[in-house]
Amino acid sequence: MTMAMSEQRGSILLVLGGVSTRPIASIDGSTPLEIASLPSIHRITSEGASGMVDLFAGPSTVALPGLIAAYAGSPADQSGPWSFSGEFNTRGAFASDASDVGPVLEAAGLDRLDPSDLSDFAGIGRTVIDAIDSYPFLLVHVTAAGECARQHDWAGCIEVLERIDGDLVATLLDSGQRVAALTITTGWSTLPVSGQPLFDLAPVVMWGPGIRPDGTRKFTEAACSTGALNRLQPRDIPFLLLDQLGLVKKFEP
Repeated sequence: MTMAMSEQRGSILLVLGGVSTRPIASIDGSTPLEIASLPSIHRITSEGASGMVDLFAGPSTVALPGLIAAYAGSPADQSGPWSFSGEFNTRGAFASDASDVGPVLEAAGLDRLDPSDLSDFAGIGRTVIDAIDSYPFLLVHVTAAGECARQHDWAGCIEVLERIDGDLVATLLDSGQRVAALTITTGWSTLPVSGQPLFDLAPVVMWGPGIRPDGTRKFTEAACSTGALNRLQPRDIPFLLLDQLGLVKKFEP
């Protein structure tokens, strides 16, 4: 059933920095974890639309702060002042556990949310939902799993991903009619076996009452590459999210 526009309060973009969608296995041969099998992420994927994000859409997206700013709509070839509110005529906010990302997003005009504990993923989710009446666009950037991967800590990476899915993503899903659209992407990936980041095409899934499912069943590069969202640039995502709220200006004929 389609939800009335007045009931939809805001949109959320969750960037799981440094997370690989490939199976994460331990060196002792135990059963690997595949992020696609996590229940909340699996639900969003199977009930939503998918695609791929080109992380090399512009020179400024190679570095982490520039990439996250692009996910907030900042143009890669920015040569002058740019602001989120000026671009979209609405407000945006963010929560990030990366210290070098916050100043860049604040400079772009997004307000900072301050969860009391950035390791409490359910608490981050509640903070975001509490802010949804004030901010039509909310960006949540979590690098904890990616940091474990960078340190070759496969067990820690699995544990963090399970908590992100069970606490953070589940909390966002439980918000019900307050969310017009929820999008998840990995941003970039880091494999625990090497600890090196892979700036490649990143899978993305978008879920919400107005989004038609495209039949994708797994949050992986291979599955999402055939999805209905096709190939996106990072800055395309806030336009798609805010369009679900009717906040994107249409070009006049």
